[in-house]
Amino acid sequence: MKPIPVLALLSVLAACGAPRPPGGDGAFERELATRTAGPSRDCVPASPGGGGLVVVARGTVGYREGGTLWINRLAGACASMAPGDTLVVEALDGEYCRGDRVRGLEPGRSIPGPACILGPFTPFRAQ
Repeated sequence: MKPIPVLALLSVLAACGAPRPPGGDGAFERELATRTAGPSRDCVPASPGGGGLVVVARGTVGYREGGTLWINRLAGACASMAPGDTLVVEALDGEYCRGDRVRGLEPGRSIPGPACILGPFTPFRAQ
């Protein structure tokens, strides 16, 4: 039996466990328009199911937790990340928090881009 390259296996596992971002920036904004924003928080629990944060639009990451879509508009311009990139998160204590660092890893690359800083998390719930 042939060994499976580690990066290939990791990408398959990430694709299976990660929530899918809405398709493209326009679809993402349309989905947010159908939801109601709640008060922002500095930290949210990391997804225990292995889904975790994903790039949903340029400069924006998020994840789904039940019916809630948690959105984080990154502090400062972070043009190096785009939907479809794998997100490398530097977080502690099982939470994603304002000030944590994230890096985008383009498909086919082995070195992530520059660090971007998370801002506050805003919950968006279906109306």
